Amino acid sequence: MDQAEIKELRAKLRVSENERGHLALKFEESGDAKKSLAALEAKRKEELREQDRRIAELEKSVTNEQRRNEVLEGKLLESKGKAQQELYETRKMVSTLQNKVAVAEDVAASARTGAGQRGEELIAQLHAARAMVQQVAEEYGRLAGYGDRSGRSVRSCYYFLAAPRLPVCRPVPRPRPIFLAKAERCSA
Repeated sequence: MDQAEIKELRAKLRVSENERGHLALKFEESGDAKKSLAALEAKRKEELREQDRRIAELEKSVTNEQRRNEVLEGKLLESKGKAQQELYETRKMVSTLQNKVAVAEDVAASARTGAGQRGEELIAQLHAARAMVQQVAEEYGRLAGYGDRSGRSVRSCYYFLAAPRLPVCRPVPRPRPIFLAKAERCSA
């Protein structure tokens, strides 16, 4: 073999070793790039999983919030219905009470009128009774004057001639019936 061939082979060997070094370096770089790409891909997948988890949590919270809102709306409608029913019943009761008050006022007014008329009747009866008592007293006095001659005392005349007192309104007791019930006979 010739020296020229040996030199040429050595040059080819160096070139191939250089290329091999470059290729090894490129292979290492591509391995690093693959690793970093795989790491980026894993990181991206983890971020996607995290986003999916967050989305699922948010969807759950939105669903729970919607359910809670529906329940609250139901309770609101129910309480509103109850409040309207109570308001209706209260208005009805107020109307009934106003009617009762009006009726009571009418009854009281008629009672006042009736009592006034009854009072006037009683006063008229009282005046009539006073006049009658006065007349009886005068008549008794006249008769007592005649009786004086027969020996009776004149003092009894003064009792009836005294001025009549103011009327005292007392309730008249109810007369007891002649025939008593069996229970009343035992207590009497």
